[in-house]
Amino acid sequence: MKTLIAALALAVTGAASAVPVTTFVASFGGSDYYTVTDDSDGKLLWTEAQAAAVGIGGNLVAINNAAEESWLRSTFGATERFWIGFTDQTSEGVWAWVSGDAVTYSHWSSGEPNSGGGSYEEDYAVINWSTSGHWNDLPNSGAGFGGGHRGIIEVAKVPEPAVLGLLALGLAGLGATRRRKAA
Repeated sequence: MKTLIAALALAVTGAASAVPVTTFVASFGGSDYYTVTDDSDGKLLWTEAQAAAVGIGGNLVAINNAAEESWLRSTFGATERFWIGFTDQTSEGVWAWVSGDAVTYSHWSSGEPNSGGGSYEEDYAVINWSTSGHWNDLPNSGAGFGGGHRGIIEVAKVPEPAVLGLLALGLAGLGATRRRKAA
């Protein structure tokens, strides 16, 4: 399958290109978590990692509290830098989760975010910057980039169709019971 995807990328672009590869890692708090990496050197731009996340029905991870961040560190490691879904790409200095989650938590390294000290734009966040769990802002490419990273993808679980069917039957039964009592 991986070879087929690579062949399709070659056919579409006319050149050999890296293909993002997603790998399921674990489930936590109603979501499934994956890593996304490049099939050639293991590193992706933030925009490539986010596109791969959207391609499987998710986004780069939104970290909503210290407990979730602690779980991420224990599951994915506390030293490797990973792209997360935090960005100020839309409005400089206004950080938001690409998933649309409310910003209720952040864990910036000291002095961050700093947009490269004003030398260049840094619009994308990584986890595990200088110490375990701390975040830093980085550019997608160019000055200050220093190479790509793997990303952590979060995909919210969707209830199974059978569960939805049972829920619908239960609600219909509840409605019928209330109508009988009202009559």
